Amino acid sequence: RNPVLEIFAWSRAAIWAAAVFALLVFEPNRHPEADRWDDPAVTHDLGFVTDVWARWDSVWFLRIAEHGYGALEDNALAFFPLYPAAVGVLGRGLLGHYVVAGIVISLAASLVAFLLFHQLADTKLGAEGARRAVVYLALFPMTLFLQAVYSEALFLLLTVAAFLLAERGRFLPAGLLTGLAMLTRPVGVALLPALAVFAWRAGDRARALAALATSLPLFALYPLYLWLDRG
Repeated sequence: RNPVLEIFAWSRAAIWAAAVFALLVFEPNRHPEADRWDDPAVTHDLGFVTDVWARWDSVWFLRIAEHGYGALEDNALAFFPLYPAAVGVLGRGLLGHYVVAGIVISLAASLVAFLLFHQLADTKLGAEGARRAVVYLALFPMTLFLQAVYSEALFLLLTVAAFLLAERGRFLPAGLLTGLAMLTRPVGVALLPALAVFAWRAGDRARALAALATSLPLFALYPLYLWLDRG
């Protein structure tokens, strides 16, 4: 029996409950400058149960999702486009509930990432080792952000999927996913040297490296998009 769904359900529920508890207990003592980084007009949606996941950098993702880069200051360029683009599409489908859209995308990406990570670990560690690996991932403190309106969950999904495909010798889809990871977070470029090791060890080295290099023209869509969006 695959344990991932159970681990995902109880870990996300526990973290959600802890976040709401912290918000209700510590919110009256929040930092006096907090409003400089939170914009209630953007981060408030269905109430505190969902809005707890839209804080700090979520403002940038939500603004980009709704308005694109053209109407925003240059700081917005540090937030790469794939995640806010997905939030924008789903948010419009949810009649403007962009916070809910961001949470749904993060949770869905997290679940698939957990499943792929379990599959990857199972080949190395066996069933029990894979289960424990997923538990450790689920309880790692920074996985708090895997259900927030942040790009971490989508980036984790793309990273794990790219490594899984590269390990199986499928370098073209691995390269495409790497390009998407680079469109999600700036650190996506760090995947290239690691995956290049897999390509270097492949039987057809030149073809594997060329397939992996498809990530670069895909990433080039970002400056092209900015040029079009910002006139």
